[in-house]
Amino acid sequence: MFVVIGIDALVFYKSLFMSVCSIFLKIIRTRFFLEFQTVLVFKFLLDSLSFQ
Repeated sequence: MFVVIGIDALVFYKSLFMSVCSIFLKIIRTRFFLEFQTVLVFKFLLDSLSFQ
């Protein structure tokens, strides 16, 4: 009985952990992409300002 409950809990926590990890990866990926875009825009603005 205890072993079955432990295995069920293990599978449940593993799926929960996987879903949380995928959500975190999506958030980190979008944040990194947004920050990368912001850095590119700032670099472009600085370059255009320095040309003037």
